[in-house]
Amino acid sequence: MQKEEEKPKVKELTEAELEALYRRIEANKLTKEDADLIKSTIKFSLWIQNKFKEAGITLSKLKNLLFGSKNEKSDKKNDEDGDSDGNKGNNEEDSKNLEKSSKPKKAKGHGKMSYEAYKGARNESIKHEFHKAGDECPLDCEGRLYNIEPGIIMRIYGQSEADVVKYEVEKLRCSSCLHVFSADTEKIGDEKYDEEFKAILATKKYFAGMPLYRQEQYFKMQGVPLSDSTQWDLIEEVGDAGHPIFQCLEKLAANGKIVYQDDTKYKILNLVKESDSERSGVYTTNLTIETDKNTIVLYYTKNKHAGENLEELLKLRTVKDKIIKMSDALSSNNVKTETIECNCLVHARRKFVEIKDYWPKEASYVIQLIQKIYKNEKEVKKEEMNDAERMLYHQKHSLPIMVEYKRYIEGLLIKNKIEPNSSFGAAINYSLNHWENLTRFLSVPGAPIDNNEAERKLKIPIRGHVLR
Repeated sequence: MQKEEEKPKVKELTEAELEALYRRIEANKLTKEDADLIKSTIKFSLWIQNKFKEAGITLSKLKNLLFGSKNEKSDKKNDEDGDSDGNKGNNEEDSKNLEKSSKPKKAKGHGKMSYEAYKGARNESIKHEFHKAGDECPLDCEGRLYNIEPGIIMRIYGQSEADVVKYEVEKLRCSSCLHVFSADTEKIGDEKYDEEFKAILATKKYFAGMPLYRQEQYFKMQGVPLSDSTQWDLIEEVGDAGHPIFQCLEKLAANGKIVYQDDTKYKILNLVKESDSERSGVYTTNLTIETDKNTIVLYYTKNKHAGENLEELLKLRTVKDKIIKMSDALSSNNVKTETIECNCLVHARRKFVEIKDYWPKEASYVIQLIQKIYKNEKEVKKEEMNDAERMLYHQKHSLPIMVEYKRYIEGLLIKNKIEPNSSFGAAINYSLNHWENLTRFLSVPGAPIDNNEAERKLKIPIRGHVLR
């Protein structure tokens, strides 16, 4: 099979030579040179078609990068079982079931939020204006009133994040000695900005992604002058206060059971200018660590990749058990410390999603197989299985699916149905090259199947960068 990189040689013809070739074709008097020319032209046509296909995939990725990718979830109609050729049952009963499943389901409930959902609500009581417990019934039934469960009414009022108070401090001057006596201001403190307001600024900047200059304009509309430089000083105080807590969380996280890791490019000019290494790039790393009791989420923004940040964290580890590490297969995620390596099944799936428009039959079948794994994982969560039960369940229900997944993609290469150097070939090789790590959930209790935990957490710093 011809390699993709080899460009077929095509002879350039003048108009006269081309007309002469047309006449020989019509007269069925082709020479050996004519046959060789036609063969090379056909080869070039196939080569250029493949090049256009590859370019189309590249443009698709660029479009997703600029405008965001569409939802990668499969349609419900693709939820059905298919064979290795991507065929589905087409009997009348299946058609009826598909038509029925395509109708939108009516949402459960009335759509209202329970009062229990408002965790930060301030409680206030409204007493009856005429009666109290123990009074005689106003209906003259000879009964007495007593307390029952109160009714609940929720009201939400708008207010500014900055509750600005102007205190007028009373001052008294002696008419004889002229000494001034001021009211005690100890109860209002010495700080102009309180801790809660500083925390609000930091949350809006780093969680909501609102730049400081935009916050300055926002507060100005509310009659509160607050420059971006003042905001930065206040947020830095929050960082200084939170840093000891961060260090404590690092020690707890280092002894966790599972770590999800990922990073993304970021830009902090000071880090770019001060970098004394050959690497000028700045990255924000997310490490999401599951411990026995809770989940700890850590962020690092520096001139280091996710693997290097994790390596530093694992130096604090005091337990002997290996931590389970979930990430994509990039080399920048590797660590020197011995871990139980897992790779993300969603990344493997995404490579087939990206080429589905160009190889719809083959790619759709692989996507459907992976979809079945997630159905099994959903059942595991529904039944609240422990790690050992989860592994046994996947061994019984997911192992045959993964075996078929590997058999099918290997068969495409062996039977020369897919060019190894094509985008589809790259998707297949990604799965095969990292197969052991992709199937770790079948052999290690608690091993996750994807890196979605870290990817979701990375959206927080990403949106702050995008909204600048």
